[in-house]
Amino acid sequence: MHKTGMMRKLLSLAAALALVAGSALPAAVLAEEDGEGPAEGRDLLWCGSFGYELLPDGTAEIREYSENEFEVVFPQEVDGIPVTSIGEDVFPESDYLWQITVPAGVKRIGDRAFRFCHSLEEVNLPEGLTSIGSEAFFHCEKIRKIRIPETVTEIGFSAFYWCRSLEEIDLPEGVTTLADALFEGCRDLKRFTIRDSVTEVGENPFADCTSLEEIVLSPDHPTLAITDGVLFSKPDRRLIRYPAESGADNYTVPEGTEIIGSSAFYGAGNLTGIGIPDSVREIRARAFAGCTSLSDITLPESITVLAHGVFSGCEKLMGVTIPAGVKEIEEYAFYNSGITWIDLPAGIPAIREGTFHSCFRLQGLSIPDSVKTVGKMAFNGCSRLVSVSLPSGVTEIGEFAFRDCKFLVRISVPEGVTEIGDSTFSGCKALKAVSLPAGLKKIGSHAFYGCEELPEITLPEGLEEIGYEAFRMCKSLKKADIPSSVTGLGGNIFIYSGME
Repeated sequence: MHKTGMMRKLLSLAAALALVAGSALPAAVLAEEDGEGPAEGRDLLWCGSFGYELLPDGTAEIREYSENEFEVVFPQEVDGIPVTSIGEDVFPESDYLWQITVPAGVKRIGDRAFRFCHSLEEVNLPEGLTSIGSEAFFHCEKIRKIRIPETVTEIGFSAFYWCRSLEEIDLPEGVTTLADALFEGCRDLKRFTIRDSVTEVGENPFADCTSLEEIVLSPDHPTLAITDGVLFSKPDRRLIRYPAESGADNYTVPEGTEIIGSSAFYGAGNLTGIGIPDSVREIRARAFAGCTSLSDITLPESITVLAHGVFSGCEKLMGVTIPAGVKEIEEYAFYNSGITWIDLPAGIPAIREGTFHSCFRLQGLSIPDSVKTVGKMAFNGCSRLVSVSLPSGVTEIGEFAFRDCKFLVRISVPEGVTEIGDSTFSGCKALKAVSLPAGLKKIGSHAFYGCEELPEITLPEGLEEIGYEAFRMCKSLKKADIPSSVTGLGGNIFIYSGME
């Protein structure tokens, strides 16, 4: 809470006098337990509209701004104390801020300092600035140009994420790392120069930079290389970025490449086929996400994990052979892809959250006995899925797992399952037969909402809880006896059903 103007002035004056006199302020004011940065959870000192905290070195960090101004000039001093830092989350989601000026003397801009400042266009940074925090300008969609002072040596991950209007930016020699997702979503960025001082590149700093026509790199760069427009990291033999704007319809990853990095082919909508050599041992998250024309890809036997979202949005990918050595398929691996049928490899322990979410062409799949868990939203929106045979070892089925599987006709829930989560089978309009296990304890809210063709369901003795509107809109339901073991009963369980 903000103090009154008088209280602000008194607190600020007290702090300033203590510094001038050499007095020791309480330890809670001067430092955190680790001696780094301002302490959390204490009241701010105020100088005009700026709330600040004292740092261990006796300088000030701006932590809050109390007005809604279009143009903000940060002060060099507050109550006679030099300002050296702009703290975290100073302008959370401001819709007013259009221009900022950071004064000389400021060394650091904190994490998320201007995150979601949707109207911010003009940014003036001082020489002497050394650090720009992670997500500092995250989703500042209107910034077109920004000059980074030559004194800056560190820029955090996603610092300019989704600055979609950003056209020009040049990083100084002191910056040695291009952090993860640094310029992801900067769709107007056309050209970028990587200096020889860069020794490390994080997970695709340029994902979804759909207008990036050229990455300028010296031929003798110590750690990076460009071959046919594709950016590679030499030390780990990693393909960092394939140019999404390329008009080619096929690409073969060079022999010797060991890693296909995160979002490496993100949005390469023209590619219909990608060749991958046996040297590739790892394919990272979202590597082929948004390759909307991709229909032909063969994965090498060396792959052991299908990473998060790896084929998400691959609308024309109707089939893929998963190598026998794959032991893990991560969340949303095939989200919104064109998969029609798939054989899952033996040994995988689970179908993870959202693995086949919105795979509207999926008609069937083979699930190995090793699967114990069907995760949240695993088959959500698989509207053509007719039949699923769950292994007897399955013990958990997550919320929304089969929601809106409109053509699913029957399902047998294995004996080890004790809970059917919220909306697990909601929207399964064609569902006519459901077998529930004897050990079932709970049916969640809306679990069978909208199962219009379901004529009856046997609720096992031992069931303890039925959630809110569990069988809402089950229009054909005529028989569903609630066992005496049920002690928790949600409201409107059979509303708008044949039981009402």
